[in-house]
Formats: sequence, C-alpha cells, structure tokens
Amino acid sequence: MRLMINGEPCDLPVGAGLSLQQLLQQLGYVQTRPEDAAVRGNFIVAVNQQIVSVALYATTGLNEDDCIDILGAMTGG
Repeated sequence: MRLMINGEPCDLPVGAGLSLQQLLQQLGYVQTRPEDAAVRGNFIVAVNQQIVSVALYATTGLNEDDCIDILGAMTGG
C-alpha cells in the first residue's frame, strides 16, 4: 500500500484493510501491552487533512495514496 506519511512517500507491504491503529503500531507510535491496553504518546494524527480522534484509530481504514500527518507536541523556549 502506498501512503504519504509526514510528506514522504511510503510503500508498505500490506494490502487493503490496514487501520490507522495498525499503521501507528507498525511505525512505533502506538504499542500494545500484553493486557491489550494501548500506550499512546503525545501526538495527533490527521488523515487527508482531517484530525482523527484517538477513539477512532482502530476503525479508521486507510486507502491507497492517503496522506497521513503525525504531529507531536514540542516544548522549549
């Protein structure tokens, strides 16, 4: 599957049916503990310029050529 992730083309060796949750797990942003409690970092995700709620990660399907933006908070002065 071909996606744009943070402005960079990315070809993933998966077919249709990939969820946003699965993508974030593959990229290391979300990890699942043995008790199936997801651990999430301090970031938001937009799919095709639409912010996706954390509650919808698992049910948000991705399609060929979707644009995924993963934005993290930064601190500093």
